[in-house]
Amino acid sequence: MQENSSAGRSSVVSGSLRQTRSRITNGTALLPTADLRSPWARVMRDVYRAVIQHCGSDDVVSELERMAARRIGALEAELVFMEDKFATLRAAGGEPDAGSLDLYSRLSNTHRRHCESVGWQRRPRDVTPTPHLRHYLHARAEADAELIGEQNVTDPGPTSSGVGNRTSEAPARDLRPLEGDQDGTG
Repeated sequence: MQENSSAGRSSVVSGSLRQTRSRITNGTALLPTADLRSPWARVMRDVYRAVIQHCGSDDVVSELERMAARRIGALEAELVFMEDKFATLRAAGGEPDAGSLDLYSRLSNTHRRHCESVGWQRRPRDVTPTPHLRHYLHARAEADAELIGEQNVTDPGPTSSGVGNRTSEAPARDLRPLEGDQDGTG
């Protein structure tokens, strides 16, 4: 009896922990307070989604890969905006200061390490048919084979293969006029 009550408590605790997870960790929000319509947040979100797809899609990515994807998205957004500042400075005839270039270099190395952690090679999504789909397709193929077999026995159809010819599917009709009806009007 003691064992059952402790097992019941652990399931209640795990269920309540699931309900109390933050919107960030349960996957319903990407950032806690930022407006996701801002350019920085859009870049982060787009990169995050691209990395998730790179890892095989939402349903197969691990939590650690999801966290790495967030970091990659944030670093990519920041690097893009730093590059924009560099380009603006250069266009105005200036040059970025050494501290900004050093920060850019360190951020890009960190970004590269995060990218290496998820892998450079894209993992294709698994599209292997499930056992249920395989069973359905097998049953469907058998039913189609039976149907084709029945049609060949009852109505062999025209001498050609009949592929693409809808007349081979229709039952044969006698189109000769009835006796005493020479013009075929009935």
